[in-house]
Amino acid sequence: MFQALEGRWPETSRRTFLRGCLAAAGALVVESCGGGASGPATSGAGPVRAADSHLAPPDLPWTDPNIPPAYFKLPSVFNATSGAPGAGGPLTEITWFSDEFSPPPPPLPGNRYWTELNRRLGVKVTPIWGPADQASYEQKFAAILASGDLPDLVLFTGTTGTAAQAQALQQGAFTDLTHHLTGSALKDYPNLALIAPKIWQNSRINGKLYGVPRGRAIPGGTLLFRWDWAQKVGVPLSQVTTSDAFRDVMVDFASHDPDGNGRADTWGIPDIQYTYGYFAEMFGAPNSWRLSKSGGLTKDIETPEYRQAIAYARDLFQRGAFHPDAPTQTLAAHYSLFEGGRVGAYMDALYASGQTRSFLAQLGLKDPIRHLLPPAGQGRKAVTYNAVGYNGVVMIPAKVGKDDAKVRQLLRILDYFASPFGSEEYIFLQYGIEGVHYTRAANGNPAKNAQGTTDIGDLFRLLTPPNVSYSAASQSFSDTEQEAWTRLLDQAYHDHFKIGIDDPSIGFFSSTALRRSPALNQAIQDGVVGAISGRTSMSGFDDMVKSWRSQGGDQIRKELQTAIQQHRG
Repeated sequence: MFQALEGRWPETSRRTFLRGCLAAAGALVVESCGGGASGPATSGAGPVRAADSHLAPPDLPWTDPNIPPAYFKLPSVFNATSGAPGAGGPLTEITWFSDEFSPPPPPLPGNRYWTELNRRLGVKVTPIWGPADQASYEQKFAAILASGDLPDLVLFTGTTGTAAQAQALQQGAFTDLTHHLTGSALKDYPNLALIAPKIWQNSRINGKLYGVPRGRAIPGGTLLFRWDWAQKVGVPLSQVTTSDAFRDVMVDFASHDPDGNGRADTWGIPDIQYTYGYFAEMFGAPNSWRLSKSGGLTKDIETPEYRQAIAYARDLFQRGAFHPDAPTQTLAAHYSLFEGGRVGAYMDALYASGQTRSFLAQLGLKDPIRHLLPPAGQGRKAVTYNAVGYNGVVMIPAKVGKDDAKVRQLLRILDYFASPFGSEEYIFLQYGIEGVHYTRAANGNPAKNAQGTTDIGDLFRLLTPPNVSYSAASQSFSDTEQEAWTRLLDQAYHDHFKIGIDDPSIGFFSSTALRRSPALNQAIQDGVVGAISGRTSMSGFDDMVKSWRSQGGDQIRKELQTAIQQHRG
């Protein structure tokens, strides 16, 4: 089966999205999952790609680069690069440090994929792998940094990197690449130029570009909703447009036996920690921060909209809409309760919703889910929270960056890794050598075999191109069914982005946030969970907000406001 591109990220990375955005753990800034400038996003802000672009023409109209292009079929193969990008440069071997989700690939010379990758790039590549979990990755990076011998390319994980990486950046350990990756200079790297301008803007740190973002979609999280359950309890999906209607259907999921098994074993919502952001969206709370025209920042938890959302969720909890273990539920349970048919709604990344659909189809549930926009809270205008559009930034250490020829060589190599969907380079990077690592199905789609999975491992994942929406036929779905899903997903992207708002703090540095984020984020989480579950009163939530201010929040606000005033273009 050709992989569904809206769900092409590994499970660990998919779940990192929620941990990063909804659990709110940042390094350079506090609890951020949004992008660029404040205020509503504007659809259609970017130009249509030129006809001679390296991007294959999408099958649905595409006028906004912030929305992933949609395809019904694999495009005719085309070349996105010419020649070996590393050949003739000063480096004959490049090293990189990046995250690892798969077992290490077999070494050279026996690994045919690795051998071919070296040939195509014109250099020998030697990866240094870091564990996928943030804490272990940070430990590995700190050890490499202490050695004084950073690799040629270093992946900053997530949206801000680890604390050690952020400190190293602040101390000048990485190269300012702004003049290489802006204006006419970006044209030297046509595949990197396909990254949406908004993603480039969001990946800046205090106004400068220190690396190449590993692309994702700007529209971020969504609530996946069992519309078939809603039909059974008498509330059609089309009617779930207000907070009252949402409350009623979530309570009915817990009391009206929507799965029809005769047992009281279903609920509406799996947990608090990974879902409360949706309630904040319903009531129009800021995406982490709100920036006033005068340059002042207001934290989301300080706003009446956020407090109203907490009170609403508290009422839902008291009515029995949440799973009984919601206050302490793990991230794994957040997914497994929905996939196991115990709850009727849960949060996930838009790009990953196809994974859930495919999993449920294997359980005999053909098409039970839809993306539910936040229903507006009483007297409020609902929003969605835009993501930053990337998960990781590949940077070049300052020691390497002193040689401009090395920088250009490394950027050409990254440009190869960013080859877009459907290109010959993309097919190789994702699937390897035809006849060795994959075969083609009757419809021409590549299907990776066991050797492909083993040989490739994570060698292709240093940098990946931006998302597209595409799902090929599989044992569960026909081409026609997949086309219908792609249309639904494309519409969901547009609907979410239309009401999306950004986090104005993204890309700006606060040294206090670097030190205090873990403790402050945990305090916010504990306060929210306590208030919604009834363990604490609403006045206890207000006390948490006051404590957040005095324990570092006000200082973070001050530092971010200064950085925004100094560096925003």
